[in-house]
Amino acid sequence: MDLCQVTFVVRANVEPGDLLGICGDAEPLGNWDPQKAVFLEKDSLEEGEQWKVKVMLPAGQLIKFRFFSGRFLDEETHLCIINQWESGCSPRSVTPSGFVFTASGGDFGVVDGKNVLDTGWLMSETELRLRLHSSAKPSVIMNSQKIESSNLRVKLSVIGLKDDSPSVTVSMSAFSRNEMYRPLQQHSGWLLNPQSWLEYTIVSLDLCNLQLVLDFEELKACDSTPVHVGFTPLLSSCIMEDGKSQGMLCLPIMKPGTSQTIGWVKGMF
Repeated sequence: MDLCQVTFVVRANVEPGDLLGICGDAEPLGNWDPQKAVFLEKDSLEEGEQWKVKVMLPAGQLIKFRFFSGRFLDEETHLCIINQWESGCSPRSVTPSGFVFTASGGDFGVVDGKNVLDTGWLMSETELRLRLHSSAKPSVIMNSQKIESSNLRVKLSVIGLKDDSPSVTVSMSAFSRNEMYRPLQQHSGWLLNPQSWLEYTIVSLDLCNLQLVLDFEELKACDSTPVHVGFTPLLSSCIMEDGKSQGMLCLPIMKPGTSQTIGWVKGMF
């Protein structure tokens, strides 16, 4: 494999003490692991805040990458805290050619004239969003008349994690026409409301190997205990293998302990 010396150049004004890093889908760029990222150096010979770094990358291969700012929590281990990612857009890309190549990134956080910075380390390669949205049709349809969709509660969980698995966080946002709020997931889930929608955010450094499950519980009365009536398994790899950054899912709701389909759930990712 022929290698090319690529010089990444970007203009950036970062907080005092912060560094500028680059992370991408090639091994020399950390394979999207920010703890293995490459850090740029400030170019004192240029006017303004210009940063540079030279990396050996495969020639003729499309490389996707993002810039970020952060600082070392531990100088010896290079444990890095990420302050801002370029996460509100598709990754930048470059195809190195020849023996020496310069990739000019313009301004940090600006892509196609838009500000794409987000706080933290979230980006499409480490973040999966699943939305249950009732539009013309409800997001959950039950086949059985004994189960009322208006009384259903839903909860998303990650199962099958091993001790050495990358950490995974799941958060939920509830939206209506007038507001957005981020409640904690209750043990029995969140009550489905046809006038609003739910969005689950799953964050992990290894999105391709997650086992997700949506559990549905029915609340017969305000003071009763919710009853588990169905579940929907979902492998994150099914979404990642499609190669799409967004789309629609229509999945069966299974009756616990059986293979019987009792309904359907429609979601956006």
